[in-house]
Amino acid sequence: MIVKHTKRLALAAACALAASSLFPTAAFAQATGNVDVDINLQNGITILYYYSSVDVNINLTDVAGTLPASCAGSTDTFACNQGAAAAAVTAVPTPAVTPTALVANFNIAPPALGLSASALPLVLQNIWAVRAAGGASTTTVAVAAGAGTTLTGPVAGNTIGLSGYQVQSGAAGPAASIQFPDPGLGTPRSGDVRLNLNLTNATALGLYSTTAGSNTDVNFVLTVTST
Repeated sequence: MIVKHTKRLALAAACALAASSLFPTAAFAQATGNVDVDINLQNGITILYYYSSVDVNINLTDVAGTLPASCAGSTDTFACNQGAAAAAVTAVPTPAVTPTALVANFNIAPPALGLSASALPLVLQNIWAVRAAGGASTTTVAVAAGAGTTLTGPVAGNTIGLSGYQVQSGAAGPAASIQFPDPGLGTPRSGDVRLNLNLTNATALGLYSTTAGSNTDVNFVLTVTST
């Protein structure tokens, strides 16, 4: 009985296979189409990002730089031994100094500081950035002095002069104006502003600034154009 049943199942499977070969299943319908998309970019755009106000702290020991080994002292007071004077000096009457004494002038000449106090270079790094797109065009960034080129200190007569403004971005500059290919709208291109500080008349510690809200409170002007 089991053998006959197995033969019947095998015969049924063979008949089903034969039927499927005689009547195949219909294939799915399919169609394709090729599409070409063109995009016309118009109305170029240039965007300047900048800080309208910045504060900078300067440590005067950094201006002095590394002092000679002959200088000894603490973090803010030093005594610099200049060694023996080169030659003897004859004391003579010098009315311009004092009419009642003899004056022996040794003309001490301290060495230069690590940085120039009269024209101290200051780099305001990554203080501006530009996005620009306009086809095969270039972007120009320029800097110019504002109305306020003198910062007033906390004590009367103390000032810091500003001059020598330049911009730089990578290999472009430093110069009063620089050009570079439009960076596009994705990653902005950033840059620096360089200037010189005159600390000759700055003897007091504290904040040096121009009058807030006045036209002199503009120390430099950034301009960006697309050409």
